[in-house]
Amino acid sequence: MIRAIVVDDEPIAMEFLCFHLMRTGLVEIVGRFISPTKALKEVNNGLVADVAFLDIDMPHMTGLELAAALLSALEQIEIVFVTAHNQFVIEAFELNAISYLMKPLEPGKLAPVLERLGRLLGKNSDTSVTRRRKILEIKTFGYTAYSINGVEQSIAWTPKAEELLIYLLYNQTASKQQIIADLFADQEDDKAEKLLQLNIYYVKKELMNYGFASALAIADGEYKLSSAGIKLDCRNFVEAVDRFGVIDPDNVEQAVQAFYTYTGQFLADKHYPWARKIKLALENQYRQFSKSIAEYFSASNDSRAAVGITQRTTEITGQ
Repeated sequence: MIRAIVVDDEPIAMEFLCFHLMRTGLVEIVGRFISPTKALKEVNNGLVADVAFLDIDMPHMTGLELAAALLSALEQIEIVFVTAHNQFVIEAFELNAISYLMKPLEPGKLAPVLERLGRLLGKNSDTSVTRRRKILEIKTFGYTAYSINGVEQSIAWTPKAEELLIYLLYNQTASKQQIIADLFADQEDDKAEKLLQLNIYYVKKELMNYGFASALAIADGEYKLSSAGIKLDCRNFVEAVDRFGVIDPDNVEQAVQAFYTYTGQFLADKHYPWARKIKLALENQYRQFSKSIAEYFSASNDSRAAVGITQRTTEITGQ
């Protein structure tokens, strides 16, 4: 495992980064700090890490100053800057930073950084994407994208096969009649059934190409797409949100992580009639969930975090 510390004076941005680092299964967060001076104090007191993910624009001590201090304090530590400012690139690489990631962070950009870290730290056997069990992640919030173990992939779906894949993953189980009514309603019965079988073939073929040969099964007149090894962001969001009742100090960190998994309207780049109600329901759930988190921060006198949650919700939903 790669031991990491994360330092960012914006708590929400820090939790977002920690969430996506931990979900790779390659990183252990040994310290998370909103104060760069506190981070340096803990390192001087014996905290050891392989890498520091640092914001640059922070009060009292910039990320550049903190990086220089960490490099002096530890015998070996790698530096990754995660910042909204691109004017510090030269200074960053003068400090031998291994990467300079721009905010808003795209989680898919973490995979090559972690691969490089693995090589530098001599941990390739633990971190190589190709040696881990394959996980296919499908992004449906904002735009549709695919990644295998965090590395974005371009998969040659036919348009209808892609729609069928997402439909089955969302519903998990559906009858032939239900699929035809939702996806092939504009076709005559005989042609609709043939198109369904053809696109089932395309889905199975592509899944097989990526190591998920047994994911799609047909039994008792129903089509079932197993979610084992396949993650659909919208289902993950719903399942995460459903676990929360009242937001409190014990679960607020997990709530913020779940909040950040909603990155845009469901299938915003597609025009699937069956998805319209789901799209509205997911957006409403996101707004209600963000309201609960913002209210928690307001009640805790953390107005900055409350405003950050509200602003992001407005940016994502346009409301």
